[in-house]
Amino acid sequence: MAKIRRNRLKTKKYIPVLGTSPGSIQLYEDALKPQITVYSYNSDEFYSEKINGLDELEIEIDKHKEHYKWIEIKGIGDVRLLT
Repeated sequence: MAKIRRNRLKTKKYIPVLGTSPGSIQLYEDALKPQITVYSYNSDEFYSEKINGLDELEIEIDKHKEHYKWIEIKGIGDVRLLT
C-alpha cells in the first residue's frame, strides 16, 4: 500500500520580542487594519453596518436593542482596539 504524501503549508512563525511579558500583543508591520461589521438580527429583520471605531460600535449596539448582535472584526492592526 502506497503512502500518501501530505504537503504542509508554511506558516509565519511567531517570534516574541525579547523582554516582553508572555501574552503581550505584538503587531507585524504588514498587519491588516481592523474592519468591523456589526450584524443585528431577529426572526423578522436583519441589519448589517460597517463601522470605523469603538464609538460607532456603542451607537450601533444601542440602535437595535431587541436584536441579537454579531460583531465581526477582520484584521488586528490596531492595538488600541484590542486593549
